[in-house]
Amino acid sequence: NKFNHPSITYPVLGFIGYCFAKEAITQKVEYRNPFLLCWGEPGSGKSLTISRVIMPIFDIREPLSNIGNVSEYVLALNSGNSNMTPECYDEYKFSVLTKSDRRIIDKVLLATYAQTGLQRGRPNRVIDNLKMTAPLVLAGEVTMGSSSLDHRKIEVFFSYGKRKGTTDSFQQLIRQPLGAFGKGLLHHVLELGASKLGKAYDEQESLVDSGIDDRFRDNAALMRTGLWLITNFLESHRIGADSYGEGFDIIDAGIMDAVNKAKITNVEKTIADFCTMADLGKLVNLEDYQVKGDHLFLKITSVYAKYKRWSNRNGTSEFIGKSSFLQQLADKEYFVGKGTMRIGGQPHNAIKLDLSSLPEGLDINWPGYQRIGLSKNAV
Repeated sequence: NKFNHPSITYPVLGFIGYCFAKEAITQKVEYRNPFLLCWGEPGSGKSLTISRVIMPIFDIREPLSNIGNVSEYVLALNSGNSNMTPECYDEYKFSVLTKSDRRIIDKVLLATYAQTGLQRGRPNRVIDNLKMTAPLVLAGEVTMGSSSLDHRKIEVFFSYGKRKGTTDSFQQLIRQPLGAFGKGLLHHVLELGASKLGKAYDEQESLVDSGIDDRFRDNAALMRTGLWLITNFLESHRIGADSYGEGFDIIDAGIMDAVNKAKITNVEKTIADFCTMADLGKLVNLEDYQVKGDHLFLKITSVYAKYKRWSNRNGTSEFIGKSSFLQQLADKEYFVGKGTMRIGGQPHNAIKLDLSSLPEGLDINWPGYQRIGLSKNAV
């Protein structure tokens, strides 16, 4: 459990354990099947964790696949090969994937979560229904832009800072016979049986943080049960697992973070994309926007025209048209008004936002304005 930072190792271990127990416990959550997303900085250990830790435990010997090179049909076909062994993919990058690629991936992830099928017609008019049952693991440099996936994923963030000091432990782990560990864990699951695993799930579900509900609560309970399974297996072989106790709280904390992030709507994500564009110089100060104290003025016509072109490969939000954006924006507490306003000394049709009232958890630091959490400091 020390091959990386605890915020990484325990959700990963919980997911591994969940995969082994999946068939016995997913009826508890109406057969919902969350996927594991490993994302973060390049070179921070995402792909290595999947290819050198997760895959060997399940005796998966083929190379980690680039998800951008796999068709929708093959993704569905692979997912129907197992109820337990995860399908693992790499290279989820906005800079490489087209919007069409991302729509296909989102579609597959949604179907994997619901364990529904993809229909595929043959030349002889026979229709195959490819049911997607395998758990799915995905690595990339960005989190998911689709809000519909927020409730359906276990998200783990990797960084150089988190990895610091764990290299030796990681190297020691990957030299172990992880395939033998996986086989032993499978035999342990079979010996426990569905009844004991079901009781373990019920107990773990009752212990989930009370602030977590709905699908998020299901995800937390599944991951906690997976971690319980691994600790129970270790203890059955008289291997001390007391140090794993902190993992249950860490899993809850990660899920709670996902709950808070899910409260950020696509409108807020679009504003965050505007901020990124301003940081990159794609939006011009005093031409497209201006910051005055706590207020941000956006020349909406020029901003949205530039955003539409930029977001195809770079945006983190699902693109929504300008009219829909303005309609949804009007109900937000940080929306001040819309009309003729001065930007760079010239009158423009613009919108006015209160930066200090943006939701907590929204990662935004508009040029000329500093904001940490809910605090503000105009500069």
